[in-house]
Amino acid sequence: SGAVNVEQIDSGQYGDIVGTRRVLRDSSAYADFWAALHADRDSLPERPSVDFATEVVVAVVMGERPTGGYTVTVDDALADPQGGGIQVRFTETMPGDECEVTQAMTSPYVLATVAAQSEDITFAGSEETRTC
Repeated sequence: SGAVNVEQIDSGQYGDIVGTRRVLRDSSAYADFWAALHADRDSLPERPSVDFATEVVVAVVMGERPTGGYTVTVDDALADPQGGGIQVRFTETMPGDECEVTQAMTSPYVLATVAAQSEDITFAGSEETRTC
């Protein structure tokens, strides 16, 4: 399988959406998702620009976690050489037992662009524990 261009455009600790994996294929869906993701803020941050003629936005939201120290990253995207679509691979990282973390609920998220248009996109996640 061949690598597809991926670029992370936003990430954070406090997404206001229950855990999800989404593919946003147009500016309207992206704007709606962005507003929901940041609904808990006093003002909506500026959305990174995306050229939907050549790329889509993939979003991974971990959902509520009991403390800080959790993160999620998009590692890469691979195209199936037989035309079976694109797989976006991501990693959820958890704090180890020795890590000092904030005692606040978090909901880590990441948004990335993927060089794709109409291809089917699937997600494959892995988990790792960070040592401190």
